[in-house]
Formats: sequence, C-alpha cells, structure tokens
Amino acid sequence: IYQSGHPNAPEIVLSNMAAVFDRILADVE
Repeated sequence: IYQSGHPNAPEIVLSNMAAVFDRILADVE
C-alpha cells in the first residue's frame, strides 16, 4: 500500500496498528 521509500511509513504503520488494536479492545469490551 505504502511505498518503501516513504519516510513516514513506519509511523503510519504504527498508528494504524494502534488504531486497530484499540478497536479490537473496544469490540471485546
């Protein structure tokens, strides 16, 4: 999805993972 040359790619991935993790926790609760 993201180009390997994008400097902010790691930050985007981490933020997306955090958002997904939060949604999973919300669904569990």
